[in-house]
Amino acid sequence: MTQYKGRHLPGYKHIRQIKTDIATLVSTFSKPFLWTYRAILHLFTTCLFMIPTILSQVFQLLTNCFLIFIQKLSGLPTGSISEFSKTTEKSSILDSSEIRKIVLDILTEKEKEEANNLNQMKTAVNDQVNFLNDLVVKVNQKLASLENLSESSSTLTRFADIQEYVGHVVKGMLKQYHADRTGRPDFALMSYGGTIISIRCTQTYTKDSGNIYLFGFPLWNVHNKPEVIIKPGIMPGECWAFEGSQGYAVIKLAMPIYVTGFTLEHTPKELTAHGHIKSAPQHFSVWALTELMDKNPLLLGRFRYLDNGESLQYFDSEKLDIPVQMVELRIESNHGSIDYTCIYRFRVHGIPA
Repeated sequence: MTQYKGRHLPGYKHIRQIKTDIATLVSTFSKPFLWTYRAILHLFTTCLFMIPTILSQVFQLLTNCFLIFIQKLSGLPTGSISEFSKTTEKSSILDSSEIRKIVLDILTEKEKEEANNLNQMKTAVNDQVNFLNDLVVKVNQKLASLENLSESSSTLTRFADIQEYVGHVVKGMLKQYHADRTGRPDFALMSYGGTIISIRCTQTYTKDSGNIYLFGFPLWNVHNKPEVIIKPGIMPGECWAFEGSQGYAVIKLAMPIYVTGFTLEHTPKELTAHGHIKSAPQHFSVWALTELMDKNPLLLGRFRYLDNGESLQYFDSEKLDIPVQMVELRIESNHGSIDYTCIYRFRVHGIPA
């Protein structure tokens, strides 16, 4: 009796073909899934390696934002931001004690700088006060000589009354002078109602300003706006810097006035690190406008700011019989700086219309 092995059974070849087809089908469908799995695994591995870098960038951003907050709160110089940023870039993530130490060092340096500047300003003010005190002494000496004459003349006013009157006048003048160092009201002052309404085509200088970065891309730039020129403050860096040596600023005054003069102020040479003020304006002019695009402005005067004069310089205006509420400051040159010009404070004086 003949025995049949499995491979000789009827339909064996057909079953083997089905098995081969199934294996091919499984291989075909599994390849995309295997490729996707490998791609996801590679992406996940890459992300794991990127997490420390991302955390470092986020920490750098938070650190810079924190330092900007400290700067705005305490008046730190812009250079401190760059110094702090370099420190954090070179090191790993700092703990709270290291951040505290760095910030305290910066604050201490700032306090020393401000104390030094304040002492210099106090010395200058004391010199002026001593001069005025000497003037009062001389007046009293003159009055003392008049007292001797008053004893023999009934037409002279009593010496005590004269002395009291002179003292009252001198104190009033001292009080008025120390109010804004000019003794004149400033109608361009921002807190009084003055505003900067245009700077024409002038470009604010931002090259040396502080930048905030995220993942190597700059987010925003830290620099002073044009409004700083109608606010109090003449410490180094508290100015509006614009590109080149020519710039414009249109100011709307607090009220219509009959303009009598202007005051241009720059930080003293003694407070600068390099001992000169090449970025200070030199030649400038002031014009009266009736509107922003006035085609026929009226000239109020052409002036020159002296770099070897006082830091605060007053200039008389041309006489106009009409009230003015809008003026344009045109800076035409500076004292030698090629890159930029700085304006610290510009005042407009006059009589309310």
